[in-house]
Amino acid sequence: MESVINHPVVILKIPDCPNCQKAMKLLESIGMHYTLIDVTKVESDDLENILTFLERKTHTRSFPMIFANGRYVGDYREIENLHRVGVLEGVLSYRI
Repeated sequence: MESVINHPVVILKIPDCPNCQKAMKLLESIGMHYTLIDVTKVESDDLENILTFLERKTHTRSFPMIFANGRYVGDYREIENLHRVGVLEGVLSYRI
């Protein structure tokens, strides 16, 4: 999952995920560019290994999984809350 580290904002999604669509629309509405990765299309012999890796990193299996500068930010609900209180752009832009 090098893409999570190599891109400023990454949305990991699965097919037919309504919250994934909402997350993309929210980021587009604030002009935030992102890289979209469908985890079911990642070249790997074992999707379960990918999901286990992500669960260890994020402590969840819910999608979307949104990363900023290699850090897990949250799912749609979490970024929606950050946007509502006016800090989403700052969180997504923050570099460690």
